Amino acid sequence: MTKSAVSLAPDLAEAHQALGLAMHISLRLEDAIASYKRAIELNPNLKAAQRSLADLHRAFGRAEEALAIYRQFLAADAKDKAARAGVVLSLLDLGRTDEARNELEAALKADPANLVLLAGAAYWFAAHNDHQMALELGSKALAIEPRYTWAQIALARALVNTNRPLDAERALRY
Repeated sequence: MTKSAVSLAPDLAEAHQALGLAMHISLRLEDAIASYKRAIELNPNLKAAQRSLADLHRAFGRAEEALAIYRQFLAADAKDKAARAGVVLSLLDLGRTDEARNELEAALKADPANLVLLAGAAYWFAAHNDHQMALELGSKALAIEPRYTWAQIALARALVNTNRPLDAERALRY
């Protein structure tokens, strides 16, 4: 049905955005990227398409492209939690660890309850063998929302790697 909308209104940005979302959900990610790009070409103000494009760039290892988009969001709204998380995670992905840690510290000082940032960074640090940082951030995320799955997974991974398998099992069973 979404493809029909695009064929009926090929110059309607929202149709391309909807097609991008459908492709994204269907895990046809390259097609999603193409649809989001087309939507943004037609209407540069489509924030959801821009954010999804940034997230997919990061997922495909194109952190520099993602970082540029996240920074645009922050320039428009310095309190944008998702963009702040995207900046930190993109910097980590780029290996700019010191800059990322500074951004992380500043973001958490401004908003200690940024769940997306806490969980995303906890998972990144767990995946990159900084288990203490993963434990710290994962615990903070779970104090805010104990049902947040990715924070539980990050915490469990860090617990396993710090020789606390029973605690890790509890986290996963939660």
